Amino acid sequence: MKKNKKILLAVLAVVVTAIVGTVLAYLLSNGSKENKLTVGKNNVQVSEEFSTPEKQTSDTKYPKSVKIFNTGGIDTYIRVYADFSDSFVRSNSKFSDDGGTTYHNADRTDNTENVAISTDEANFVTYLNRKNRDSGGKWVFVPDNDSNKKLAGYYYYTKPVAPGGSTDYLFTNVETTYSDPDTIRQYDLVVYSESMQITKKDGEKYTDYRAAWNDFVS
Repeated sequence: MKKNKKILLAVLAVVVTAIVGTVLAYLLSNGSKENKLTVGKNNVQVSEEFSTPEKQTSDTKYPKSVKIFNTGGIDTYIRVYADFSDSFVRSNSKFSDDGGTTYHNADRTDNTENVAISTDEANFVTYLNRKNRDSGGKWVFVPDNDSNKKLAGYYYYTKPVAPGGSTDYLFTNVETTYSDPDTIRQYDLVVYSESMQITKKDGEKYTDYRAAWNDFVS
């Protein structure tokens, strides 16, 4: 009886906390490739408005507006993995979330306590975390070197997204700068999104995104 009960709970957990991932990867010189996995009514869609430059230069800027839509039928928490396929390109790239007025480097480490969000010296993840804390922003990043390995490496939308709704833009523009033209290279900027419903197995609702994802991610 106890064994059957454990099996039933495992099945319920899969049904109740279904997860969806959507991947969009764009190569600067080519087209796009999209892969979708849909489970039940928990579904998200990555939306990207972008204008890929025909040719990279020593200082290449282009619009790439990323937000996530809840196309399912339930309230969900959303997280995003977004990174460059090449660490050298990442170290020479910046993101903007204000239409290209201000850029912040794409480094994935966190200096939250040491850098002011008003300067472009702040890395993008620091900027988002400080903005969430000080100015009511909704995106935060859990650094790759965070002690909570289950959550590390993702951008998290801190508020639930209702059916038909969307997140704010994660970023709107990208800039890649090469000090030496000989180092210019093609790269992918991969955007992968996951979602989980905010309702627990007992019918209660999560009120904190970290607690929700901590319970879900194994």
